[in-house]
Amino acid sequence: MLELKVLKSLRSTGATVSAAENSDAIDKGVRQAAMYRDNRHAVAAALCCFDMRREITNDACFDSFRGLSDELKVSLRLWYLFSSSEAFRKFETS
Repeated sequence: MLELKVLKSLRSTGATVSAAENSDAIDKGVRQAAMYRDNRHAVAAALCCFDMRREITNDACFDSFRGLSDELKVSLRLWYLFSSSEAFRKFETS
């Protein structure tokens, strides 16, 4: 069972998204993935976060949720979404 969330710095309106809101999305995502897995009798569950935030922090955003994810047996995965191929190349070469 996969639960998908997007972590972002800005809303489509340009308003800032707080770190607390992104953390809340992760917390809800872990719990949702576990619940959906159990309700649908699936074998495994994962929270897949697509990271659109300006600052790249690797998977540090999961640090305070590792205990919960271990307890609920939910894998945590993170993928960056870059705004351009140039931004990706800059990341890869820094």
